[in-house]
Amino acid sequence: MGLNMMRFSTRGRLAALLLAAGAFGGCSRTPTAQELAEKAYADNPRYKRVQTAKFSGHVTIDGQPPAKEASLSVLLNDPTHLDAYSNKHPPELRIGCDENGRFAFTTLFKEDGVPVGKYVVTFLCLHPTRPPLKTRFISNRRTRPRFQVGTDDLHNLYNDPEKNAEIPEFNLDLQPPGKDDYEFDLTVAGRDEGTPGPHAITR
Repeated sequence: MGLNMMRFSTRGRLAALLLAAGAFGGCSRTPTAQELAEKAYADNPRYKRVQTAKFSGHVTIDGQPPAKEASLSVLLNDPTHLDAYSNKHPPELRIGCDENGRFAFTTLFKEDGVPVGKYVVTFLCLHPTRPPLKTRFISNRRTRPRFQVGTDDLHNLYNDPEKNAEIPEFNLDLQPPGKDDYEFDLTVAGRDEGTPGPHAITR
């Protein structure tokens, strides 16, 4: 699957759902998101149908959920274009985990997954940090604090798609119906800090 599939227009999907919602306006019950999507596809042949596979589950770090206030993300990389990624061009298929490490991807309707295909999964866990106090005041006027990202709690061990591509468990072939019970336990304790390559996502 190429990048074009991965970049299926969000604006187009929303437009399709809005059109379908209008078509259901006279119904006595509220249609489901899946029904809206199916109606949109039926009424608008120009919308390319996207077949999805569920991709949900949990990520733990040394058997534990992410640390409080940490931002743990799951990223899906196209294995045929691993050299296309960088901090300026991260994968478009990415999602944050909740405080328990749970994640669930959505394409057309809630937690329906991602477009079917092969992916290399990577992970990044950053802490938001406040800048120094003096940078948050301008002319004695308090400004909204800006948050910056800190170091990777995963020690740069899992954020490089080229390195993860060599690890079987991080190579996924997502096909319908997919799964909602994926489990990734990332081992960090006792391991040396990794050195991210040019296509690793570090922020």
